[in-house]
Amino acid sequence: MENTKQKTVTSTSRPELLNFLPRMTLFPGEDENSFEDLHHALMLDLSPATPYETAIAENLIALEWELVRHRKIRDDIIQIEFRKVVTNVIATGTLGISLNKREADETDTLVKAYYSGSPEHRAEMLGHFTTLGITEGQILAKAYDHSMDSIVEHERKIQGIENRRRKLLDDYNKMKASRAKPIEDAVVLEAT
Repeated sequence: MENTKQKTVTSTSRPELLNFLPRMTLFPGEDENSFEDLHHALMLDLSPATPYETAIAENLIALEWELVRHRKIRDDIIQIEFRKVVTNVIATGTLGISLNKREADETDTLVKAYYSGSPEHRAEMLGHFTTLGITEGQILAKAYDHSMDSIVEHERKIQGIENRRRKLLDDYNKMKASRAKPIEDAVVLEAT
Protein backbone atom coordinates (compact mmCIF):
# COMPACT_ATOMS: atom_id res chain seq x y z
CA MET A 1 0.00 0.00 0.00
CA GLU A 2 1.37 3.39 -0.98
CA ASN A 3 2.28 5.79 1.79
CA THR A 4 -0.08 8.74 1.47
CA LYS A 5 1.84 10.93 3.89
CA GLN A 6 2.96 14.14 2.20
CA LYS A 7 6.68 14.83 2.20
CA THR A 8 8.27 18.22 2.56
CA VAL A 9 11.44 18.79 0.58
CA THR A 10 14.00 21.43 1.43
CA SER A 11 17.09 22.78 -0.24
CA THR A 12 20.58 22.64 1.20
CA SER A 13 21.37 25.97 -0.47
CA ARG A 14 21.19 28.95 1.91
CA PRO A 15 19.55 27.07 4.78
CA GLU A 16 19.11 30.22 6.91
CA LEU A 17 17.00 31.82 4.18
CA LEU A 18 15.09 28.66 3.35
CA ASN A 19 13.73 28.49 6.89
CA PHE A 20 11.47 31.39 5.85
CA LEU A 21 10.50 30.15 2.39
CA PRO A 22 7.54 27.85 1.76
CA ARG A 23 8.68 24.28 1.17
CA MET A 24 7.70 22.22 -1.86
CA THR A 25 5.29 19.52 -0.71
CA LEU A 26 5.39 16.29 -2.64
CA PHE A 27 2.13 14.47 -3.14
CA PRO A 28 1.56 10.72 -2.86
CA GLY A 29 3.14 8.94 -5.79
CA GLU A 30 5.69 11.68 -6.46
CA ASP A 31 9.31 10.58 -6.21
CA GLU A 32 11.41 12.52 -3.69
CA ASN A 33 14.65 11.46 -5.42
CA SER A 34 13.40 12.79 -8.75
CA PHE A 35 12.53 16.09 -7.11
CA GLU A 36 15.91 16.26 -5.38
CA ASP A 37 17.71 15.51 -8.67
CA LEU A 38 15.74 18.25 -10.43
CA HIS A 39 16.33 20.64 -7.54
CA HIS A 40 20.05 19.98 -7.48
CA ALA A 41 20.46 20.30 -11.26
CA LEU A 42 18.49 23.53 -11.46
CA MET A 43 20.27 25.08 -8.48
CA LEU A 44 23.60 24.29 -10.15
CA ASP A 45 22.38 25.82 -13.39
CA LEU A 46 20.81 28.90 -11.81
CA SER A 47 23.72 29.41 -9.38
CA PRO A 48 22.01 31.90 -7.08
CA ALA A 49 24.52 34.18 -5.37
CA THR A 50 22.28 36.28 -3.13
CA PRO A 51 19.44 35.46 -0.76
CA TYR A 52 16.89 37.00 -3.13
CA GLU A 53 18.28 35.04 -6.08
CA THR A 54 17.97 31.91 -3.95
CA ALA A 55 14.33 32.71 -3.19
CA ILE A 56 13.58 33.24 -6.88
CA ALA A 57 15.51 30.07 -7.81
CA GLU A 58 13.37 28.10 -5.34
CA ASN A 59 10.24 29.55 -6.98
CA LEU A 60 11.51 28.55 -10.42
CA ILE A 61 12.14 25.01 -9.21
CA ALA A 62 8.65 24.85 -7.70
CA LEU A 63 7.18 25.96 -11.04
CA GLU A 64 9.19 23.28 -12.88
CA TRP A 65 7.87 20.64 -10.49
CA GLU A 66 4.30 21.89 -10.97
CA LEU A 67 4.78 21.42 -14.72
CA VAL A 68 5.98 17.86 -14.16
CA ARG A 69 3.02 17.25 -11.86
CA HIS A 70 0.33 18.57 -14.22
CA ARG A 71 1.76 16.75 -17.23
CA LYS A 72 1.76 13.49 -15.29
CA ILE A 73 -1.81 14.04 -14.07
CA ARG A 74 -2.95 14.84 -17.61
CA ASP A 75 -1.26 11.70 -18.95
CA ASP A 76 -2.69 9.56 -16.15
CA ILE A 77 -6.22 10.83 -16.90
CA ILE A 78 -5.81 9.75 -20.53
CA GLN A 79 -4.42 6.35 -19.48
CA ILE A 80 -7.40 5.77 -17.17
CA GLU A 81 -9.86 6.65 -19.92
CA PHE A 82 -7.92 4.56 -22.46
CA ARG A 83 -8.22 1.55 -20.19
CA LYS A 84 -11.98 2.13 -19.82
CA VAL A 85 -12.40 2.33 -23.60
CA VAL A 86 -10.31 -0.82 -24.11
CA THR A 87 -12.53 -2.57 -21.57
CA ASN A 88 -15.64 -1.47 -23.46
CA VAL A 89 -14.22 -2.54 -26.83
CA ILE A 90 -13.21 -5.97 -25.54
CA ALA A 91 -16.60 -6.55 -23.91
CA THR A 92 -18.90 -5.07 -26.54
CA GLY A 93 -16.92 -5.03 -29.77
CA THR A 94 -17.68 -1.35 -30.26
CA LEU A 95 -16.40 2.05 -29.24
CA GLY A 96 -19.81 3.43 -28.39
CA ILE A 97 -21.36 1.21 -25.73
CA SER A 98 -20.53 1.72 -22.06
CA LEU A 99 -20.37 -1.21 -19.69
CA ASN A 100 -21.89 -1.51 -16.29
CA LYS A 101 -19.63 -2.40 -13.36
CA ARG A 102 -20.26 -6.18 -13.54
CA GLU A 103 -19.52 -6.33 -17.27
CA ALA A 104 -16.35 -4.30 -16.78
CA ASP A 105 -15.18 -6.62 -14.00
CA GLU A 106 -15.78 -9.70 -16.18
CA THR A 107 -13.70 -8.17 -18.97
CA ASP A 108 -10.88 -7.13 -16.66
CA THR A 109 -8.84 -10.33 -17.27
CA LEU A 110 -8.57 -9.58 -20.98
CA VAL A 111 -7.75 -5.95 -20.26
CA LYS A 112 -4.99 -7.02 -17.87
CA ALA A 113 -3.63 -9.31 -20.57
CA TYR A 114 -3.60 -6.38 -23.01
CA TYR A 115 -1.66 -4.28 -20.49
CA SER A 116 0.60 -7.12 -19.30
CA GLY A 117 3.52 -6.11 -21.49
CA SER A 118 3.53 -9.53 -23.10
CA PRO A 119 4.01 -9.07 -26.87
CA GLU A 120 1.83 -12.14 -27.49
CA HIS A 121 -1.12 -10.83 -25.49
CA ARG A 122 -0.80 -7.40 -27.02
CA ALA A 123 -0.65 -8.80 -30.54
CA GLU A 124 -3.69 -10.98 -29.80
CA MET A 125 -5.68 -7.99 -28.59
CA LEU A 126 -4.56 -5.81 -31.50
CA GLY A 127 -5.71 -8.60 -33.82
CA HIS A 128 -9.05 -8.64 -32.01
CA PHE A 129 -9.38 -4.86 -32.44
CA THR A 130 -8.50 -5.16 -36.13
CA THR A 131 -11.20 -7.82 -36.58
CA LEU A 132 -13.66 -5.35 -35.07
CA GLY A 133 -12.40 -2.63 -37.40
CA ILE A 134 -11.08 -0.58 -34.50
CA THR A 135 -7.57 0.85 -34.19
CA GLU A 136 -5.65 1.84 -31.10
CA GLY A 137 -5.71 5.37 -32.47
CA GLN A 138 -9.50 5.33 -32.38
CA ILE A 139 -9.43 4.02 -28.83
CA LEU A 140 -7.04 6.80 -27.87
CA ALA A 141 -9.26 9.37 -29.59
CA LYS A 142 -12.24 8.10 -27.62
CA ALA A 143 -10.20 8.27 -24.39
CA TYR A 144 -9.27 11.88 -25.19
CA ASP A 145 -12.89 12.66 -25.98
CA HIS A 146 -14.08 11.22 -22.65
CA SER A 147 -11.47 13.16 -20.67
CA MET A 148 -11.32 16.37 -22.72
CA ASP A 149 -12.63 18.68 -19.98
CA SER A 150 -9.98 17.49 -17.53
CA ILE A 151 -7.25 17.55 -20.18
CA VAL A 152 -8.15 21.09 -21.24
CA GLU A 153 -8.04 22.22 -17.62
CA HIS A 154 -4.57 20.74 -17.11
CA GLU A 155 -3.34 22.12 -20.44
CA ARG A 156 -4.55 25.56 -19.34
CA LYS A 157 -2.71 25.21 -16.05
CA ILE A 158 0.43 23.99 -17.82
CA GLN A 159 0.36 27.00 -20.15
CA GLY A 160 -0.12 29.37 -17.21
CA ILE A 161 2.75 27.81 -15.29
CA GLU A 162 5.01 27.95 -18.37
CA ASN A 163 4.19 31.66 -18.81
CA ARG A 164 4.90 32.37 -15.14
CA ARG A 165 8.16 30.41 -15.33
CA ARG A 166 9.35 32.27 -18.45
CA LYS A 167 8.60 35.66 -16.88
CA LEU A 168 10.24 34.75 -13.58
CA LEU A 169 13.31 33.33 -15.34
CA ASP A 170 13.58 36.48 -17.45
CA ASP A 171 13.39 38.62 -14.29
CA TYR A 172 15.96 36.37 -12.60
CA ASN A 173 18.38 36.63 -15.52
CA LYS A 174 18.00 40.43 -15.65
CA MET A 175 18.63 40.65 -11.91
CA LYS A 176 21.79 38.52 -12.19
CA ALA A 177 23.03 40.54 -15.17
CA SER A 178 22.54 43.82 -13.35
CA ARG A 179 24.60 42.70 -10.38
CA ALA A 180 27.78 44.80 -10.15
CA LYS A 181 30.62 43.27 -12.13
CA PRO A 182 34.28 43.99 -11.44
CA ILE A 183 35.95 46.31 -13.90
CA GLU A 184 39.16 44.59 -15.02
CA ASP A 185 41.17 47.77 -15.74
CA ALA A 186 40.05 49.57 -12.59
CA VAL A 187 42.60 50.81 -10.10
CA VAL A 188 41.73 50.00 -6.52
CA LEU A 189 42.51 52.88 -4.16
CA GLU A 190 43.11 52.12 -0.55
CA ALA A 191 42.03 54.55 2.12
CA THR A 192 44.80 55.63 4.46
